[in-house]
Amino acid sequence: MTTTTGQTRSPRLRAWVPLLVVFVLPFLLRPDDGLAPPQASWGDGHKPAGAAPFDPAPGLTLARDRPVDVFIGNSMLYTRIDPATWEREVGARAQLLAISNTFAPHWYLQLKNHVAASAHRPRTVFVFFQDQQLTEVSLASPAARYALSHEVEPAFAALAHRPCHSLRQRFDATVERVVGAALPLTRRRGAYPLAHVVDAWLGPGFFDGQEPFAFRQQTNALFDLANLRHLVVPFEAGREVAVEDPADFDRLVGCSLLPAMLDVADQAGLSLVFVRIQNRPRAHQPPAQTDNLTRYLGWLSTFVTARGARLIDLRGVIDAPLSMYSYGSHIDEDSTAEYTRRFAQTWRKVF
Repeated sequence: MTTTTGQTRSPRLRAWVPLLVVFVLPFLLRPDDGLAPPQASWGDGHKPAGAAPFDPAPGLTLARDRPVDVFIGNSMLYTRIDPATWEREVGARAQLLAISNTFAPHWYLQLKNHVAASAHRPRTVFVFFQDQQLTEVSLASPAARYALSHEVEPAFAALAHRPCHSLRQRFDATVERVVGAALPLTRRRGAYPLAHVVDAWLGPGFFDGQEPFAFRQQTNALFDLANLRHLVVPFEAGREVAVEDPADFDRLVGCSLLPAMLDVADQAGLSLVFVRIQNRPRAHQPPAQTDNLTRYLGWLSTFVTARGARLIDLRGVIDAPLSMYSYGSHIDEDSTAEYTRRFAQTWRKVF
């Protein structure tokens, strides 16, 4: 009787396995909600084979133009600061080192390999950032990062050897390695393990005759953020990491490149000013801010000030109405000069 029951239940069990995997696996592979930011292995700090060579042009431009003030950041910077307007308002030549879709690793490299390495020493170096970006380690825009990197970057190697990965992150990395090793190389180009599993189970016929990876590429392109701007869904900074006490903040900083940025500024004698921008306002009010983010910014200000840098939080400081914004938290092109003028006024007033 036991045998008969086992024989009847086995097909049912096999039928349930795919459903359990489909519904449970995505939850197991979600990004971790723990304290440590997502990080990948930086190896030994060497560039991978075939990576773009270091581009010295920005550093050479600094040495040639000798700007008084230098601004580092991404599109949140170059939609806010117009160098010509800054020079008229402050009486100081400015240069922007702004690259779209760049983050703390890029800004560290720009500070180290372009500004600090230049023979010219600017009066002030501003770094524009959103919320917790200074302690995040994003691997986005690798081509831009390689162009800013020398062949060896010891800070990245040091970061790879710090105990910054939570148990969930180590589990996810293990799953990705195992799944990736079991699938053909042509299907390892994605970054999410579940996509590899789907590729292995579903044949090309399911994808209308296309190879699965090509199908995913076309689907991702169709739903790219650039195609969704008309939905007025603002693209803000990344997910917020919980910091309940100073120990949490210390761990977050220790797993970031912020200490390395401060070291570079100190060794080169650079005056470093971190500028936290205001995200897109809600109606006529500054955007809401969680208690968690308020704690984080307070500890961040204390930390950078103790290291000789300064931090300006522009939330609620600059009168920038909603009409000055374009998509997300970017300032409209027609309002960049006016925003620059208002930031210059704030800078003169505060410092």
